[in-house]
This record gives sequence, C-alpha cells and structure tokens, in this order.
Amino acid sequence: MTWPRVVTTLGVLLVGVLLATLLANASRPAADPALACGDGELRVVGSSAFASAMENIAESYGRACPGAEVVVTPTGSNAGVRELTSDAVEPGSAVALSDGPARADSDELHATPLAVIVYTVVVHESVGIDDLSTDEIRGIYSGRYTDWAEVRDGPSLPIRIVGRGAESGSRTTFEETVLGRSEGALTSDSCDGADRVSDADVVRCERGSEPQVVDEVSGTRGAIGYVDVPSANDARSDGRELTVVELDGNYPDAGTVQDGYPFWTIEYLYSKGDPESDAVPVQSGFLEYLGGGTARDELHSAGYLPCLRHDGQLHELCRW
Repeated sequence: MTWPRVVTTLGVLLVGVLLATLLANASRPAADPALACGDGELRVVGSSAFASAMENIAESYGRACPGAEVVVTPTGSNAGVRELTSDAVEPGSAVALSDGPARADSDELHATPLAVIVYTVVVHESVGIDDLSTDEIRGIYSGRYTDWAEVRDGPSLPIRIVGRGAESGSRTTFEETVLGRSEGALTSDSCDGADRVSDADVVRCERGSEPQVVDEVSGTRGAIGYVDVPSANDARSDGRELTVVELDGNYPDAGTVQDGYPFWTIEYLYSKGDPESDAVPVQSGFLEYLGGGTARDELHSAGYLPCLRHDGQLHELCRW
C-alpha cells in the first residue's frame, strides 16, 4: 500500500471513530439543567409500605439525572434506620425511609418529612364486617375474641391474625396508635392454625412486607391484618377478597385524620450527616428533587398526602 493510501485509510478510520463517539454522546439523555444532578449511586433502605412510591420517584429522577442511580431496597423501617446509623455506611451513600419517627437516637441523623401515610385494618371478605371499634380490635389481638361470631352476628369463623415483624414501622404505628400494647406473640407460620404454639389461644403469623400481608389476608378465611391505604385500594381494584375496615366509624383516609382517625403517621426520609453537603451530590440532588413538583405529583398519584405544599410550606399534619 502506498503512503498516500495509508494516510487516507487512517483518516477515514479516525473520522469513523469520531462520528461514533459523537453519535453515542448524542443518544445519551442529557441531565435536566434545572436540577442539581450528581453522578453515582444512592441506596434507599427502610419502609416496605412506602417502597413502591419511592421506586417511581427514583425512576423519574434517574431519567432527569442520567448519571445518578437511586436504588430502593425495602428492609423495614427500623432495620433501615439501624443500617444507616452503622459505621459501615458512609454519609451520602444511603438514606432510610421510616414510617414515623426513627427509634434510633443519633445526632448524625437528619429527618425530612415526605408524606402523611394512612393505614387501614383489612379483613378477608368471608368475615362479613366493614367496621370495628378500637376496643374490638384490642380484644382480637389480646385473645379476648378468637372467633368472629364473638364480634358480629353471623356464623362461627376462627380469627386469623396476619401481623408484621419487629422491623416494621407499620407495626410500630399500629401498636402506638391503635393497640396501645405489643401486637402479640408469633404462634403460626401458616396463618391457618397455631402450628408454632399448639396450645395458643391466638393464631398470629407474620409477613415481611405489605404485598405479603395483602396476599395472606385476601387468601385466608377469617384473616385480619393492616396495610397502608394505597396498598388496600390497589388490592381491591385487582379483585382481591379483602375488605377495608372503618375504625370507630371513621373511614381510613387522609381527610378523616383531622376528624380523629388514629391509624396514621408521617413518612420520613433520614439522611446521615449534612443532607445538603456538596460532597454528596446525588443525595443532595435527590433530596431537592423530593421537594419538587414531579415528586409531589408522584406521591399524590400513589395515594399519599405530600408534606411539602406547593407554596413550599409544610402541611400542618407534618409539623409534629
């Protein structure tokens, strides 16, 4: 090959490489210039009740900030906060969702209120009831009532309690706002009988997430449990055999909270260290995004009442 041909061939190859690079860069989505985007990964651990809504927000943030990746891993509120406070987690690498205030006492934690999260007691449709008093629920969980015939007129049907584990913020909220005591001992694996403690008066199993509670309650005759209102509404829309229960005559909804409906709390996002530090751009950018209109719309669509209003002020229910 002659020297001119060599030069020409090299020139063509270089032009091809340049064009390929330009096309690759052109096809890569650009970050939204209005957002404080950073490159890297941020883990979101904690609440399983709020995980689905957070996943939707994380996906929309990732589209707006292509260099950032927010990974949501539901571990339970208490476990998530405990992980965040451990020495193994560097500030800015993870945040934790908590149903209600964190139990952990640490000067490193910073709380951002996200939304009002309202829960509901749910029962299998076979129970034939849609309203319970606080006293009746306490009687069910204490073992005073073990058959639905003791609570309402109708045929005998053994009560089956589907609870949550100790890591659950939903359980903590239920115990503090409704029961006023511990939910009780684990006596069943199957949820259909006291197979762990054969002589137990109360049949109570545990499930690790909201979807698992929905599956168990809707699939077990005589079952009772609790989930957040969006999960219950989605289950009913899917045709699951599940009934939403009013509590003391109050329907579970953010609008009835101020009228005395007790089973609710605030969803907090906990960060470690200074949440606005420039040294952790993905975390600070994501926290800023959570206060914006897109995240607020996602929370509304998921069935939650956002804490931050359009005027930038906290909703009055979130000021506690």
